[in-house]
Amino acid sequence: MDLSDPFGRMKHKRAREYEALRQTLQNAGINDRSAALVVMARIRQRAIYYALFLLVMVGVVAQFFPQVLGLAVVFGVVLVLWGLSSARNGQSYVARYIREELQPEASQIDEKKAKSSE
Repeated sequence: MDLSDPFGRMKHKRAREYEALRQTLQNAGINDRSAALVVMARIRQRAIYYALFLLVMVGVVAQFFPQVLGLAVVFGVVLVLWGLSSARNGQSYVARYIREELQPEASQIDEKKAKSSE
């Protein structure tokens, strides 16, 4: 029993999230490793754009409403952390997709090559 998740709720939630992403990737036609790596790069790029956008928005709020600067900074930090955490989870799910769904194909191809060369 895991003390940080005694009833397995987070484990089941993560499993559902992965299954949803896996289905989405398959429906989008992501069937090879290079396409999945492009998806991972896009996730990272979007996370960076999101963080920069929030930084600019906090700056704008600070410029026009200096009395709420503290609240804007705290709110901005929370949103950036949430966005980066979501991006990290997304990247880990895509990495798992590569490992579980796409790597077996590569090993099967290697096995076929080994059998044909014999």
